[in-house]
Amino acid sequence: MSKFRRDDEWKEGQVALQGAMAAQEEESGTEQEGKNRTVYIDMDHLRPNKRNEYKMTDIENLGAMIKLSGGILQNLIVRPDEEEGYYIITTGERRWRAARLLRDQGEYPEEFHNTVPCTVSDPEKINLPLDREAKEDFSILVTNQYRDKTDGEMFMEIRKWKEIIGKLRRAGVEYLPAGYNDGEGEELQIKGKKTRDLVAAQLGVSDRQVTRFEGVEKHGSDKLLDMLMADEMNLSAAETLAKLHKKEQEKIIEQIQKEKPGNVTKAVKEKVGRQEQKVAVQEDEIISDMQELIGLAIGKEILLTETAYKKYKKAVEQISKLLGGGQNGN
Repeated sequence: MSKFRRDDEWKEGQVALQGAMAAQEEESGTEQEGKNRTVYIDMDHLRPNKRNEYKMTDIENLGAMIKLSGGILQNLIVRPDEEEGYYIITTGERRWRAARLLRDQGEYPEEFHNTVPCTVSDPEKINLPLDREAKEDFSILVTNQYRDKTDGEMFMEIRKWKEIIGKLRRAGVEYLPAGYNDGEGEELQIKGKKTRDLVAAQLGVSDRQVTRFEGVEKHGSDKLLDMLMADEMNLSAAETLAKLHKKEQEKIIEQIQKEKPGNVTKAVKEKVGRQEQKVAVQEDEIISDMQELIGLAIGKEILLTETAYKKYKKAVEQISKLLGGGQNGN
């Protein structure tokens, strides 16, 4: 964790000098030597990252903490933007937003001259066979591993890690090199490991927890997944709702969105509890059952009493009604 340098000789001209040194360092390929260098960059020269899907919450509280601490105590991680002199934030957007809020309120420490402490790191220099967007995602994920996350953010991370690991497998990568995770740790074996276990290790959760999210993704409707991603519904509620057919899921979601209950999880469980549990009957099962019945009748003349014949016709009618009136789960 990098901290502000607090000597009295620190001046605005030195900020520009450090910025120039950082740019020169990026161009000359000496990134490793200056990997942990702190540079002070004008907060108006920083831009949010479009691929960052973490929630920007509690900005005011974070601003109060920065003010109390006398400044930002942990560097933002940024990469050079296409426009010279500007940078895209990889990690630390909440700190940047909190600093700007303090600045606009006239409460940001004057000695830092509208700048925030940064570490410049270009994801393009990650030595992995990934495309530009995947490298950007990889950089964002590994530098945000230790933050507190909502269920929606966990779901987002699981999806992105699975995509990255899949790309690495297809490219023949068997290990992630030592130090891939913020310069710490041993190499990570990919070959022979289950993707679920690898993802769980990155998130610091059990493989069971990853399985729960995967179950929701597999059985949840688009609206359900959107609500989970937006943190309008937690994992527990999403799991409960995903047990129903997708059309039933969406009906309950529409009710919840209209009613806006204070406790969504409780409301979901109550509504699902009122639903009669249904069993999915697939096409191949119906065909198999019909073929079995046809097999009993082929080449035979089946004699039924009048009462039995009426039962047969009624059974056929009931089956037709059940299949015709059943809900299509597709």
